[in-house]
Amino acid sequence: MTYTFTAEARQDLDEIIDFIARNNPAAAISFVAEIDRKCETLANFPNMGKSFDTLSSKETEILLTEKALTKA
Repeated sequence: MTYTFTAEARQDLDEIIDFIARNNPAAAISFVAEIDRKCETLANFPNMGKSFDTLSSKETEILLTEKALTKA
């Protein structure tokens, strides 16, 4: 399965990648690979996981907070 980005999303990603690459080119390459892997997974399994629409606002807040803490 393939996926595409809107022109706006592509521009945003390019800017993020350029920003990361200025200080850490290897991290930028890793970021691109991770984005690609996540998008491929989502394209191949579009119904996996939970939709944010089905989560309460408190569950969404906890989910986002936990994700931010694990990435910090």
